[in-house]
Amino acid sequence: MNLASKTVTPNSKTVISLHPLAKKLYKLITEAYLLGNQQNFLSDMTAKLEYHRGMPINNISMISQGSGTNTYRIIGGCFNPLFDINNMSADNTLFQSYSQSKKSSKAEFEQDIVDFIYLDFMRSISILSLKKPGAMEPQLRMLSKEYKSRIWSALFDGDKGYLRQIDFASLLDMERDTISKQCKS
Repeated sequence: MNLASKTVTPNSKTVISLHPLAKKLYKLITEAYLLGNQQNFLSDMTAKLEYHRGMPINNISMISQGSGTNTYRIIGGCFNPLFDINNMSADNTLFQSYSQSKKSSKAEFEQDIVDFIYLDFMRSISILSLKKPGAMEPQLRMLSKEYKSRIWSALFDGDKGYLRQIDFASLLDMERDTISKQCKS
């Protein structure tokens, strides 16, 4: 990847939103918690950490929406139960802004961002305590067709260019049959 990075300190005029792919993947994780009947787990995590809001509990990666603007899109660090876009501040969040390196074109930068989001998502789901991660597979497959990435082919020796159920099972170190059952329940 040809990304340059720097630390950013947002102020009251800073506008932060989720990248469209990150927003869809964040929604997938949230739905997987709900399908696994883990609503109480999510509530408990938020409540228990309320007193620790002054600690850097978030490590957010983002990209600027244009040179000289104070508008950013989140591309990583949002795929966990502690993430709350409405309660981020310089006190509880480390912000890392990524930009296009001088060596890459705009198209290469956009592809690097998609790859970055998928890699952060994969890292996150590998350590989350989801009871039914397989419930994400059908939507994730569709997203991987919409937002193409070299990541899927590189990881799974496939020429399809998108995530297949067998690949998702391998990623989670689960049986394909378990993934299939979780998709149906």
